[in-house]
Amino acid sequence: PNTQADVKAGNKELSQAECESKPNTVWVAANWTEKGVFSESAKSTSGCIRYFPSSDVGTNPQLMLYVEGDMVEPGGYKFATYKQQVAQANSVAKGNGFAVVIIARPGVFGSTGANHWSDRRTPIEANLINAAVTAIKAKHGYQRAHIAGQSGGGGLIAAMLTLGRDDLDCVAIASGVSAVRLRTMDL
Repeated sequence: PNTQADVKAGNKELSQAECESKPNTVWVAANWTEKGVFSESAKSTSGCIRYFPSSDVGTNPQLMLYVEGDMVEPGGYKFATYKQQVAQANSVAKGNGFAVVIIARPGVFGSTGANHWSDRRTPIEANLINAAVTAIKAKHGYQRAHIAGQSGGGGLIAAMLTLGRDDLDCVAIASGVSAVRLRTMDL
């Protein structure tokens, strides 16, 4: 499970049982209502979200979660393998004194539930990441956390803030588009 091919196989769908048999994953289900001009519609999705924890997750009382930006091209992330992602989490943890979890966005690094190319910056991705934050915190015994996101990850964090979270102490958005609808209109 620590091969580069496994880490990059984000578009492969996994069952809940397959997900739960893998290390450092959470199975999440998300439900939300999309409100249109003339109607509302109930939406739901589920998936397996992979994450990369520093070695002190669960023992350090402070947790920082991190969400990467958009993958621009296959192989675009600098830290592509499981081992490299965990090493990065450990390096950041050592540098700031918090336990660190890097959350793999749906469609990359072994996370499923959405396609990274067509579903990024949509309610599907935001609700899956929101559910993953809750599940990861619960799995490791954290009530509260800090969270940071860069670029597309920052936009996801901004979206999470609109979903009623009150368990995040510090939120850092770096180069994130927080007004996705306005940005989309500019394209």
